[in-house]
Amino acid sequence: MASLCPFVMASRYYDAGCPLFTRDSLQAIEDQLTRDDHAFSLRTINDGIAEQRNSLQANNINVHGKMYHIDFSNYYELLATIWHSQLSNWPAFMACSMIVMSSNEFNQSRYRLKEARQAFNKSLRDWHEDGKCALLREHQARLRLPRNTNRVVCLALGDPFSGTKSHQYRSRDQHAAALTIAEILQQRFGGLIEILAQDPCYSTVSKTILREQGIEPIAGHGAKAFLAINSRTFVFTICPSIPVRQIVADIARPAGIHVFIDADSPRTRRMMQEYEEYRLAPASNFEFGQMAFYARKYERKRSASLPHILRSDVDQDVIGVGQSTAERDDVDSDDGVDDGGEECDSDFEMGEAPALVAVAVAKEKPPPEVDEDGMPMISSSIDHIAAAQLL
Repeated sequence: MASLCPFVMASRYYDAGCPLFTRDSLQAIEDQLTRDDHAFSLRTINDGIAEQRNSLQANNINVHGKMYHIDFSNYYELLATIWHSQLSNWPAFMACSMIVMSSNEFNQSRYRLKEARQAFNKSLRDWHEDGKCALLREHQARLRLPRNTNRVVCLALGDPFSGTKSHQYRSRDQHAAALTIAEILQQRFGGLIEILAQDPCYSTVSKTILREQGIEPIAGHGAKAFLAINSRTFVFTICPSIPVRQIVADIARPAGIHVFIDADSPRTRRMMQEYEEYRLAPASNFEFGQMAFYARKYERKRSASLPHILRSDVDQDVIGVGQSTAERDDVDSDDGVDDGGEECDSDFEMGEAPALVAVAVAKEKPPPEVDEDGMPMISSSIDHIAAAQLL
C-alpha cells in the first residue's frame, strides 16, 4: 500500500497524542543556538529529525549584534506548511513546530538608563492611580489557586522602551500587572514569589530596569521560559505572537493562566476544560481586553486529556530554581488550595500529586494498534493513547 502523504500523517500523529513541543526539544534548540552550531537538528511531529542550515554561518555573516530567535508554529500553521511543502518541495525543516530565525540587529532602546528608570516609575504610578491596578486586584483575588504557587512566568510582554510610544506604554502596563500579580500572590500565600520574563526583543536597558523592579529576564532565544513552567506557576501573557497555550498544553499544567488572545487548537481546548474561568467585564481603562483568568481545577476525579505530558520530566529542574523535581511535583502536600481567603473544603484533599498518579496508570497502558501503514489506529481523538483516569 502506498505510504500516506505527510499532511495526513501529521494530522494522525497529532490526533494520537504526539506532542508538537516537548521539554527535551525546547532545551535542545536553545542549546544548539547557544553553541551556534553549523546546522540545527529540529524535531518533527513524528519524532523524527530535520536539519536546518545555520544561515548566518553559511553566508559568512559575522557582524556585531547578530542574533537568533525561535519561531514557533501553531497547530494549524504547521498543517498548512506541511500541505504546501509537499506541493512545493519545501525543505523538511519548514514542517517542524520550531525553526530558527536570524536577525543582524539587536533591539536597542533609545533611552538612557536614567530616562528609562524615570519612565518606568511614572508608568507604575499611573498604573496604581488610574484604577487598572484595583481592577486587577479585584479579579486576581477571586482565583482559587494552590497555596504553594510561587512563580509568575511572563511571556511576550514586549519591550518597555522600544517600538512605538503606544507599544512602550502597553508593555510597561503589562509588566506592572505582572508585579501586581506577584504582590497579590505573596499577600495571600506568603513567601517569595519569583517573577520570570522572556521576550527575545528585550533590550539591554529593559533587562536592567526589569531586574531593578524584581523581574528576572530569562536569557535565551524564546524557549527557556517554558521550561520554568510547572504546577506551581502562574503564566501571564496578553497578546503573544507565539502559541503560548499550545506549547504549555504539551509540557505542563500550570496553577493558573492569563491570556487574552492566543492561537487555539483541539489540544488547548481540551486543556482548558481542566481550568475554571474567572471573567470580569471589560473596563474602559484596562487595555488588556476582556479580562479572563484561568485556575486549574483540582478534583478527586479528573481525566488526563494529554498523557504525553505526564512523564517524569514534567517538572524538570531549570536554571535558577533550587527545588528538586520531587519537591515541585508535590504540588499539593499539605498546602491545599486557596479560594480567595476562605478555608478549603475538608473533602478537598491534595495528598498525592495527580501527575504522578497518571504516570503510573499511563505506563501500564498497552501500545496502540497500528494499521497497514504503521500509523496508530484512532477511534476518537486520543482516547486509547491517553485515557489515564485519575482516582
